Amino acid sequence: MSEQYYDFGIIGDGIADDSPALQRAINACGGYLELPAGVYRITRTLLLPSNMHLKLHPYAVMKLCGETQRHAGEFLISNSDARNGNENITVEGGLWDGNCCGTYNVKPDIFTPHGWSGAMFNFHKVRNLQVRELALRREMPTNN
Repeated sequence: MSEQYYDFGIIGDGIADDSPALQRAINACGGYLELPAGVYRITRTLLLPSNMHLKLHPYAVMKLCGETQRHAGEFLISNSDARNGNENITVEGGLWDGNCCGTYNVKPDIFTPHGWSGAMFNFHKVRNLQVRELALRREMPTNN
């Protein structure tokens, strides 16, 4: 992990929106970003460029915000060039939670053209994609 980790404004407290700071870090890290334990609240799709290795501590949680309105084509994480493709992307470690309970995290009717898919990862045309040593979770709603 770089000494400049916090220079990007990444907080990892599960409350602050870490999306903009994480994207800045991804774009500036030179191809390797390691995140410590924490809860990273995401409101916008994180886009990984070619030659990128994103490594999360085993106790790091990447959590999609259920209180942010989602639209079709939005995910927790994706590659940056879905049209032409990317290469050499590695996502490693952590717990990825893309179905967090919230006001806007409801699956609409299958025929709704602007509905949210609920998908966490969306990689398209990536050569040498590696996804390893991570866990995926769906937070179940509670009945009150």
